Parts: sequence; C-alpha cells; structure tokens
Amino acid sequence: MADEDHRVVGDVAPYDHVEGDDVLGVGRLAAACRTLFATADDLRGPRPLDAWRDALVEAMDRCLDVEPVHRWRVQEVRGQLDTLADGGRGAGPLELDLGVIRTAVSRAVEQPRGAAGYETGAVTVCELIPMRSIPHEVVCLLGLDDGRFPRQDRRPGFDLLERHDAVGDRDRRLEDRALFVEAVAAARQHLVVTTTGWDVRTGEERPPAVPLAELREVVDRTAVADGAAASDAVTVDHPLHPFSPVAFDPDRPDGPSSFDPVTRDAADLVRRRDRRSAPLLVGELPEVGADADDGSVEGLTLPG
Repeated sequence: MADEDHRVVGDVAPYDHVEGDDVLGVGRLAAACRTLFATADDLRGPRPLDAWRDALVEAMDRCLDVEPVHRWRVQEVRGQLDTLADGGRGAGPLELDLGVIRTAVSRAVEQPRGAAGYETGAVTVCELIPMRSIPHEVVCLLGLDDGRFPRQDRRPGFDLLERHDAVGDRDRRLEDRALFVEAVAAARQHLVVTTTGWDVRTGEERPPAVPLAELREVVDRTAVADGAAASDAVTVDHPLHPFSPVAFDPDRPDGPSSFDPVTRDAADLVRRRDRRSAPLLVGELPEVGADADDGSVEGLTLPG
C-alpha cells in the first residue's frame, strides 16, 4: 500500500517498497511473529504439571517445523515432559510458574542418556560420566581449563538448599573431581588430556584445571625424568596455528606434529618469509655526533 497523503492503517504507516516475492517473506515473518506472541501469551501464569505438558506440546507443534532427520529430538523432549508430568501426579493441584518448568525441563533434557555404544570397539563421545566399571584402552579428556572444570553449580534462585547448606547436599565440583579420578583410572593404555594452554587473543599462558594441576604434581612425585620434571616430559605444546613451522620441524624431540600437506605448504611460505625479512639493525650502533645547531644526528646508517 502506498504511503501517500499520510495514510495510516490504524496507527501503522504503510510501506510501499515491498513487491513481488518479497510479499511472501513479509507474510511468513508476520505469521511467525503472530504465532510467537500468541504462544508467549498462552504460557503466562502458573498451572499444574499436566497442563504444562499439554501446553508445551501444543507450543512445539505450533512453532516447530522439524526436518525428518531431527524429529527424534522433539520426541525426546516430549518424553521428558511426559516423565515430569507422571512424576508430579502426587503433587495434587500444585501449580508451577514458567521459570520452574523451564529449569526442570532443561535439566531433564541435559541429563546423559545411558551407556549406549560402550564396549563396541567404536569411538564413544560423551560428557564426563562415572567410568569405574568400564575399562578403556584410550581415554581423552578435552578442555580441562581453569574456570571451566570443575563445572560451576548454578542453582535456581528459589532453591532452598542454596541458602542453607547441610552435610550430604550435592556438590557439583566435588562430583566432577571424583569423575576425573574415575576417568584417569579407567584408562588402560593411554590418557590424553587437552587444555587451551595459551590465550588466543593475548598469548598469555592459561592455567590448567586444578585437578589436572594436582595430577601433574602426583606424576612429578612418583616418576623420574632425565633432567626435567616428569610431567613436562609427557606434556606436548602444540602451536596456535596449524600452519606454524613448528608443527613441521623434523628436529623436534617428538618429531613433526602434523601431516596435513596443505598447511605444510603454508608453513613453508611462512618460513621463507621469515628468512627474507632483514633485521632493523645489524651489529652494534656506531658512535654518533649531534649538530649543535639543528639537532641532526650523523653517522647512523640503517640497512636497506
């Protein structure tokens, strides 16, 4: 609709630069906004668990258009909603608000889904879970940086256990330390632990997680290395970039750490560029004299 003569529709001014296929996009956006706002209004106010389950299932059907390959995710959320509703039947007419339901559903969905895939000989990728009874030839623990592990225990504001700690309350940090010990003990042949090591922006050294630092101290007390700490002998510092010449240096004690031919060619370019660059000054600076009149300096010659 043209916006001439100060025409308005209700209190909205028209916008006449939409035509052709653009109208379809605007229509889809308007329909999505209308559906989203209506769903947000429908989810206001407290209600029992059964009503929450029905409302959330209806909201998913209304708002989600999932490809067939990802429909199992929606079914998993529906299953968790059914489990929560079944577990709350004994609560009677107790009504909960949206914040409580959001926390409960998030925790239910984020829980590990069993031990499928173990003891099959395949590579298993999972979060840190109890491994006391599952031996592995190789165990890899990724991202054990200080501040990220052990994980922070963030409880909701209405959790009374947060205000009055008691003996026996769950402590996520202590649980993670126990899981770390079980993962170390489960490794039969090799244990690989990775940390960031260096800040990617500033280059400053980033400390490892406290349990990993304690493991290094145990290694130093129980093992002996020639001329160096035992923990340093089993620590490998990788370069920040894959095209670093250090990754293809045959003179490294443990040999080259990369086999990518593309990044090897890039490393050769970096190495040749470093050889071409001349230093700013060669040798010691000669004695210079200053002209007392204009302050100029004589006798200083720069290369190039």
